Amino acid sequence: MRKFIRTLIIILILASLGSFAYRSSYDNRSASNLSAYCNIDFRSIIDPSTNKISQVTLSLLDFRFSKQPLESFCRIDIDGKEYQLDAFETASQAPTYSLQDFSNVNSFKYTNHLIVAFPPQIQKEIAAAKQIKISFQYKGNPTPIELPLSDVDLTYWKKQLLLL
Repeated sequence: MRKFIRTLIIILILASLGSFAYRSSYDNRSASNLSAYCNIDFRSIIDPSTNKISQVTLSLLDFRFSKQPLESFCRIDIDGKEYQLDAFETASQAPTYSLQDFSNVNSFKYTNHLIVAFPPQIQKEIAAAKQIKISFQYKGNPTPIELPLSDVDLTYWKKQLLLL
Protein backbone atom coordinates (compact mmCIF):
# COMPACT_ATOMS: atom_id res chain seq x y z
CA MET A 1 0.00 0.00 0.00
CA ARG A 2 2.85 2.40 0.81
CA LYS A 3 4.44 1.71 -2.57
CA PHE A 4 1.16 2.50 -4.29
CA ILE A 5 0.75 5.81 -2.42
CA ARG A 6 4.38 6.77 -3.05
CA THR A 7 3.99 5.95 -6.75
CA LEU A 8 0.76 7.95 -6.92
CA ILE A 9 2.41 10.96 -5.28
CA ILE A 10 5.34 10.79 -7.70
CA ILE A 11 2.96 10.59 -10.66
CA LEU A 12 0.99 13.60 -9.38
CA ILE A 13 4.17 15.63 -8.89
CA LEU A 14 5.43 14.77 -12.38
CA ALA A 15 2.04 15.59 -13.93
CA SER A 16 1.99 18.95 -12.12
CA LEU A 17 5.50 19.79 -13.27
CA GLY A 18 4.67 18.79 -16.83
CA SER A 19 1.52 20.90 -16.81
CA PHE A 20 3.40 23.92 -15.46
CA ALA A 21 6.17 23.51 -18.05
CA TYR A 22 3.64 23.27 -20.90
CA ARG A 23 1.69 26.34 -19.77
CA SER A 24 4.87 28.36 -19.28
CA SER A 25 6.30 27.39 -22.66
CA TYR A 26 2.99 28.15 -24.40
CA ASP A 27 2.72 31.62 -22.86
CA ASN A 28 6.34 32.36 -23.79
CA ARG A 29 6.20 30.80 -27.23
CA SER A 30 8.04 32.23 -30.21
CA ALA A 31 6.82 32.65 -33.76
CA SER A 32 8.23 33.86 -37.05
CA ASN A 33 5.41 36.34 -37.70
CA LEU A 34 2.38 37.94 -36.08
CA SER A 35 -0.32 35.71 -37.57
CA ALA A 36 1.62 32.61 -36.48
CA TYR A 37 1.54 33.90 -32.89
CA CYS A 38 -2.05 35.12 -32.57
CA ASN A 39 -5.19 35.72 -34.60
CA ILE A 40 -5.19 39.07 -36.39
CA ASP A 41 -7.87 40.89 -38.33
CA PHE A 42 -6.98 43.98 -40.36
CA ARG A 43 -9.99 45.83 -41.75
CA SER A 44 -10.67 48.97 -43.68
CA ILE A 45 -14.12 50.48 -43.46
CA ILE A 46 -15.36 52.39 -46.49
CA ASP A 47 -17.69 55.37 -46.19
CA PRO A 48 -20.40 54.71 -48.82
CA SER A 49 -21.12 58.42 -49.37
CA THR A 50 -17.52 59.23 -50.40
CA ASN A 51 -16.37 55.74 -51.44
CA LYS A 52 -13.17 56.33 -49.44
CA ILE A 53 -11.71 54.59 -46.43
CA SER A 54 -13.09 56.10 -43.24
CA GLN A 55 -11.39 53.85 -40.68
CA VAL A 56 -8.73 51.14 -40.52
CA THR A 57 -8.52 48.81 -37.53
CA LEU A 58 -6.35 45.96 -36.32
CA SER A 59 -7.74 43.34 -34.00
CA LEU A 60 -5.40 41.03 -32.06
CA LEU A 61 -6.81 37.91 -30.43
CA ASP A 62 -4.45 35.89 -28.26
CA PHE A 63 -5.00 32.85 -26.03
CA ARG A 64 -2.80 32.32 -22.96
CA PHE A 65 -2.81 30.37 -19.73
CA SER A 66 -1.64 33.45 -17.81
CA LYS A 67 -4.28 35.70 -16.22
CA GLN A 68 -2.38 38.87 -17.14
CA PRO A 69 -4.40 41.08 -19.52
CA LEU A 70 -2.97 42.95 -22.49
CA GLU A 71 -1.79 46.52 -22.07
CA SER A 72 -4.15 49.00 -23.72
CA PHE A 73 -1.76 49.98 -26.50
CA CYS A 74 0.38 48.47 -29.22
CA ARG A 75 3.31 49.72 -31.24
CA ILE A 76 3.73 49.57 -34.97
CA ASP A 77 7.10 49.83 -36.67
CA ILE A 78 6.77 50.78 -40.34
CA ASP A 79 10.13 50.58 -42.12
CA GLY A 80 11.94 51.74 -38.98
CA LYS A 81 9.46 54.45 -37.90
CA GLU A 82 7.71 53.51 -34.67
CA TYR A 83 4.30 54.68 -33.49
CA GLN A 84 2.38 53.90 -30.33
CA LEU A 85 -1.35 53.40 -30.83
CA ASP A 86 -3.82 53.44 -27.97
CA ALA A 87 -6.47 50.76 -28.08
CA PHE A 88 -10.07 51.79 -28.28
CA GLU A 89 -11.11 48.38 -27.01
CA THR A 90 -9.44 45.75 -24.87
CA ALA A 91 -11.08 42.68 -23.40
CA SER A 92 -10.03 39.69 -21.38
CA GLN A 93 -12.17 36.60 -20.89
CA ALA A 94 -11.66 33.78 -18.45
CA PRO A 95 -11.23 30.26 -19.86
CA THR A 96 -14.01 27.78 -20.25
CA TYR A 97 -13.69 24.53 -18.39
CA SER A 98 -16.57 22.82 -20.13
CA LEU A 99 -15.99 19.35 -21.57
CA GLN A 100 -17.67 20.35 -24.83
CA ASP A 101 -15.03 23.11 -25.27
CA PHE A 102 -12.15 20.79 -24.43
CA SER A 103 -10.91 20.36 -28.00
CA ASN A 104 -11.38 24.06 -28.75
CA VAL A 105 -8.28 26.28 -29.16
CA ASN A 106 -9.20 28.38 -26.15
CA SER A 107 -9.99 25.61 -23.66
CA PHE A 108 -8.30 26.34 -20.33
CA LYS A 109 -6.82 29.58 -21.78
CA TYR A 110 -7.64 33.22 -21.16
CA THR A 111 -8.78 35.11 -24.24
CA ASN A 112 -7.23 38.55 -24.73
CA HIS A 113 -8.51 40.96 -27.37
CA LEU A 114 -7.05 44.30 -28.44
CA ILE A 115 -8.41 46.61 -31.14
CA VAL A 116 -6.55 49.68 -32.41
CA ALA A 117 -7.42 52.21 -35.10
CA PHE A 118 -4.83 53.61 -37.49
CA PRO A 119 -4.74 57.37 -38.16
CA PRO A 120 -4.67 58.50 -41.84
CA GLN A 121 -0.91 59.25 -41.82
CA ILE A 122 -0.09 55.73 -40.67
CA GLN A 123 -2.50 54.26 -43.23
CA LYS A 124 -0.51 55.94 -46.02
CA GLU A 125 2.77 54.64 -44.61
CA ILE A 126 1.35 51.11 -44.37
CA ALA A 127 0.30 51.27 -48.03
CA ALA A 128 3.90 52.02 -49.03
CA ALA A 129 5.67 49.85 -46.42
CA LYS A 130 8.26 47.18 -47.11
CA GLN A 131 8.25 45.78 -43.58
CA ILE A 132 5.89 46.17 -40.63
CA LYS A 133 6.39 44.95 -37.08
CA ILE A 134 3.70 44.97 -34.42
CA SER A 135 4.48 44.81 -30.72
CA PHE A 136 2.14 44.42 -27.78
CA GLN A 137 2.65 43.67 -24.13
CA TYR A 138 1.00 41.95 -21.20
CA LYS A 139 0.62 43.75 -17.88
CA GLY A 140 3.36 42.73 -15.48
CA ASN A 141 5.55 41.37 -18.29
CA PRO A 142 8.59 43.61 -18.91
CA THR A 143 9.29 42.18 -22.37
CA PRO A 144 6.99 43.18 -25.24
CA ILE A 145 6.08 40.69 -27.95
CA GLU A 146 7.36 42.11 -31.24
CA LEU A 147 6.68 40.25 -34.47
CA PRO A 148 6.80 41.18 -38.15
CA LEU A 149 3.97 40.72 -40.58
CA SER A 150 4.38 37.85 -43.00
CA ASP A 151 4.65 38.73 -46.69
CA VAL A 152 1.13 37.39 -47.22
CA ASP A 153 -0.28 39.58 -44.44
CA LEU A 154 1.59 42.67 -45.66
CA THR A 155 0.19 42.16 -49.16
CA TYR A 156 -3.32 41.75 -47.71
CA TRP A 157 -2.96 44.93 -45.64
CA LYS A 158 -1.85 46.89 -48.69
CA LYS A 159 -4.81 45.59 -50.71
CA GLN A 160 -7.16 46.75 -47.93
CA LEU A 161 -5.74 50.26 -48.37
CA LEU A 162 -6.05 50.54 -52.16
CA LEU A 163 -8.74 53.22 -51.95
CA LEU A 164 -6.51 55.74 -50.14
